[in-house]
Amino acid sequence: MIQYEKINDDLNLPIKLIRFEGDICEPIHKHWHNSLEIVLPICNGEYGWVDGRYYKLYQENNRPFIINSRSIHAFESGRSKPYIGLALQINYHFLKEVYPEIDHIYFKQPDEEVGTLIKKQLFLINEYYETDSNHKDLLIYSALYHLIYLLVEHLSIEKKDKVELKSEKNKHRITSIINYIDDNYQEDLTIEVLSDVFHLSEGHLSKLFKENLGIIVAFLVLCVFLSVFPKTSGSFFTRQNIFNVLRQISTNLFLACGMTMVIILGGIDLSVGSIIALSGCISAGCVARYNLPLPIALLMGLLVGLLVGMFNGAVISNTTIPAFIVTLATMNIAKGLAYVYTGGSPVRVVTKEWQFLGAGYVGIFPTPVVILVIVLIITAIIMNKTKMGRHMYAVGGNQQAAEFSGIKVEKVKFFVHAFSGLMAGLAGIVLASRMYSGQPTAGDGAEMDAIAAVVVGGTSMAGGSGKIGGTIIGGLIIGVLDNGLNLLNVNSFWQYVVKGVVILLAVFLDYFRNKGKK
Repeated sequence: MIQYEKINDDLNLPIKLIRFEGDICEPIHKHWHNSLEIVLPICNGEYGWVDGRYYKLYQENNRPFIINSRSIHAFESGRSKPYIGLALQINYHFLKEVYPEIDHIYFKQPDEEVGTLIKKQLFLINEYYETDSNHKDLLIYSALYHLIYLLVEHLSIEKKDKVELKSEKNKHRITSIINYIDDNYQEDLTIEVLSDVFHLSEGHLSKLFKENLGIIVAFLVLCVFLSVFPKTSGSFFTRQNIFNVLRQISTNLFLACGMTMVIILGGIDLSVGSIIALSGCISAGCVARYNLPLPIALLMGLLVGLLVGMFNGAVISNTTIPAFIVTLATMNIAKGLAYVYTGGSPVRVVTKEWQFLGAGYVGIFPTPVVILVIVLIITAIIMNKTKMGRHMYAVGGNQQAAEFSGIKVEKVKFFVHAFSGLMAGLAGIVLASRMYSGQPTAGDGAEMDAIAAVVVGGTSMAGGSGKIGGTIIGGLIIGVLDNGLNLLNVNSFWQYVVKGVVILLAVFLDYFRNKGKK
């Protein structure tokens, strides 16, 4: 029987390493994935099937076999012989960040000379996974970047027909909504804990639970299923997996904190994704290019986000130009500045101190999760316990009435957009730290994810209503659903279908519940 050992660790790496071992070469049926896969031959005389073409694989020469992203492939063999093998899957989005032209090329099979070089890097990555070095992550990244260089330099072929993913924005929306739903369910599972954390009464949280009954029920069903299903029961409900989910959704929830306030005002902020890129690049550049102390570099990244947010707030609060138009303009400005500053190339920072915010730990907890808890507490206090929070709801509900009651509407709008920019700056720094570099492409589509999380959490696009607790719940739901589908090895195409069905079910449950109250 074939045994598959997925090599996982606490590092948040853009790769999956899989070791194969067995005494019978069982077939691996047709499947596909977005990741680029490099396989060392498993069985002597095995056939690899890729996009309708068969390839003969030999274990004796141990030449790597390249499977391009989204290529349908399978492995067949009638032989019975002990074997071992390795497979390395490289995240497609990471590849695109490292080499933006990846959409327009594919990789051919290597000859013996290049295959030997690639095999060396695969063995190095496998070796580095076993090392006890404090710089284990850097070692793996060094081999990974060298491997990508070999692929691009020696095996890349330009595609005759450029293939582009369609409806990318819709896919981002679906992913965001799913993550949001997952977050809401997890939030409701710990009402008493949340009461203490957010300084809210249990009665208030119970009301929130009832108001989001549909997505909560869906979340509970999802968690129970993943906890008892044989394929995921041993891996889903573990501390490491839960922390991985929280780490992955932290960026979206940073943005969602500011976006919740903006949407409560009846506006929208399309600039946050570009702010992520600009803030991350500036902060990374302060360390890599100017050798500034890390605290100053972090402050510069936050300041960039704050300044863009303040600009948005100043224009929106002092003119009649819609927030949609203003933030659309600053979205392009910030994105352009990120490319101008970097020249289109990543600004790499590989120090241990830099990676702490995005990939480090505070005790046993991932650093982004700790920062997220602090940010959520601050946001909850602002929205529920301050005069600014009350004025925010008043302006969003009826701006004219708010003005007549003496509320300084301009001040409220300025504060909200400045806060949204600050949150985007924080998200950019954390993401850049997690990726070991400032990327001008970072944050693409992130504004859609944040908007989806907020809306699924129950915040009205018309303004005047919404709670940060709902936003938290939504973000968690999407993260759990994504994680569960990955653990189940569900084809990514089908993942979109499953996510859409779950979202519709949750929304309809809430719809019929609210309709019954009228």
